[in-house]
Amino acid sequence: MHAGDHNAELAQALLGVSYDQLTPVQRSVIDLIATEQPSGLNPKLTGDDRNDPQCDKGRGLTWTLHGLWPQYDSGYPSDCRSVASDPNRSDSTQMADIMGGAGLAFYEWKKHGRCSGLSAKSYYATMRKAYKTVGIPPIIAKISKDLSVPASVIEDAFSESNPQIARDQMTVTCTQGMIQELRICLTKDLEPRRCGADTIKDCTLKDAGLQAVR
Repeated sequence: MHAGDHNAELAQALLGVSYDQLTPVQRSVIDLIATEQPSGLNPKLTGDDRNDPQCDKGRGLTWTLHGLWPQYDSGYPSDCRSVASDPNRSDSTQMADIMGGAGLAFYEWKKHGRCSGLSAKSYYATMRKAYKTVGIPPIIAKISKDLSVPASVIEDAFSESNPQIARDQMTVTCTQGMIQELRICLTKDLEPRRCGADTIKDCTLKDAGLQAVR
């Protein structure tokens, strides 16, 4: 099979369109999926070493929410004292669909939610609302094998899927050679805003590891 035929099949399978109909950004991702080999990602960065349930095969999790926290121009508050009651187990469990598990939701509440001035229910609701403002590029959400990709391609894909978010309002970060997270900077009203110097940590790797959806 010629490379062009393979790319066309991938475009149809992942997005339901022909390769010729793809945007330049979508084509670049398709080309990477078609040509790159699995990148041998470090399991310690994925939670596999902890038997984290969000890493179980078949979960179908793509880009999940890590957290939402107040941010100063330099640094951020954490582990604050709060008069607000902690969330109950049911409230935390309900966040598992976008955060992978109740444990992370509760951890983020303890570390950052208590500093937000919100109740636990309001903090969780605000996190969910913020998560829904960001569209996950379909072409990334359906990646079926581990890849090595330029980090800039990931930012390009998110930028194209979220034209309301300017490039200086987001940043892709890496850890130990792997794509770690996409950070979006928001106002208190959850509107995109320019990221501060303390937040911008753009990854410039040309071969960053990106894991497949499980």
